[in-house]
Amino acid sequence: MVSQTTSSKPTKTAVDNRNNLFIIENAVDIKLIEDFNKEDVSLYDTASVSWQEKYPRKKLIPYENSALEKIKEQLIERFECNDVAFWLDSEGFWMGPHIDNPGVSIAMQIYIGNARSELGTVFYHVTDNDVYDDDTPQKWCLRKTQDLEVRYDFRYIPNTGYMSINGRLQAHGLQATVDADDFRVSAYCYF
Repeated sequence: MVSQTTSSKPTKTAVDNRNNLFIIENAVDIKLIEDFNKEDVSLYDTASVSWQEKYPRKKLIPYENSALEKIKEQLIERFECNDVAFWLDSEGFWMGPHIDNPGVSIAMQIYIGNARSELGTVFYHVTDNDVYDDDTPQKWCLRKTQDLEVRYDFRYIPNTGYMSINGRLQAHGLQATVDADDFRVSAYCYF
């Protein structure tokens, strides 16, 4: 359960003994999340997200004194990440099981909007036999994307998320599709 105090310290807990996937809770002060969810999101400029231009996903650009600017500052301070992008996923957004390209070493995604809990990220158990290398920048590809065993299902709960150390077997995706009533916004932190 996520604490509702304004100054809770973030926690990072490994999901298993592989020590490359972590549950993040209390990522930022809850008041920042509440403030963001009261803002008019149409005030934010948007841009496309690299490698994801075909999806109904836009990047929200923080403006001076906005809740997103304050969330970004706190995430950088607390987790020492290099940068933070904010993704707004619109109706119809879905991303099947995949492995991030090797250019991503560590990523952290924190949920900050108000959406259904099943819109979190699911990580899967895969073996070397489930993955093949291709000669594109993506490099790591899954042989199958159906009937994969779930390793951990991160529920979409504001102010929580995951930190993932990327690798050839770090398969993940979204099992549900964003509806019109969902406000699926997340902070994606680069390390």
